[in-house]
Amino acid sequence: MREKQHHDRNDNDSTLPARSPTRELIRRLATEIVRRLREEQHGESSHEHTQA
Repeated sequence: MREKQHHDRNDNDSTLPARSPTRELIRRLATEIVRRLREEQHGESSHEHTQA
């Protein structure tokens, strides 16, 4: 019985349910990355790039 419970738990981890904390984390990371990329394109960071 114990082995079956463990196996089921692994299956749940691999399928990532819609309300999984991991998925929420990934979505936050993606939003943060996009925001930083836009900030770089819009100006302040690109001035540093042109100087270097």
